[in-house]
Amino acid sequence: MSSEHQADSQIVPVPLVFGTYRIKGEVLDDSACQALQLFREQGRPLLLDGAAKYGNTEVVMKIMKRFPEAELGWKVEAKSREKSVQAFIQALAENHILHHRIFRILLHNYAGKKSYLQFQQLVDQEFGEEMMPIGVCNITAEQLEDLIKSDSDESDKVSQLRIKDETKSPEEANTPQEKN
Repeated sequence: MSSEHQADSQIVPVPLVFGTYRIKGEVLDDSACQALQLFREQGRPLLLDGAAKYGNTEVVMKIMKRFPEAELGWKVEAKSREKSVQAFIQALAENHILHHRIFRILLHNYAGKKSYLQFQQLVDQEFGEEMMPIGVCNITAEQLEDLIKSDSDESDKVSQLRIKDETKSPEEANTPQEKN
């Protein structure tokens, strides 16, 4: 096999996300920095996952400043979604972290379709309509079916542009995809 062909067939590393749940202070700082450095060395995207409820926002923001190419996924609680999103935006601004470095925001724990639609509207209002990938974590199959089920009322429709079709043809599965 020629070296030119080998370069074309290199395997792109699967993205990994370093989660910050139950890690705080110096332990979080050290472990996240080591993980992100390893991701960098392996050619992976530098991805962190966090949530205000983890109680480590200050350290996560410090890490984001140390790794300017890192991106952050964030979770907000359904019951306090407006306050959580506002606090997150404030933390980003205070730390001079631009919105394009946020790769998604999730609603932590499904609280019904109405709550999700309000979350969708809030994120659109704060980040620009359909500019921020959103989702929900800790959801059952039945809850997911409820969420994506089409209702007759247009205002009750979950933005279908945000629900990605993960089915691929065999040819597409072997082709690296560009990040949006």
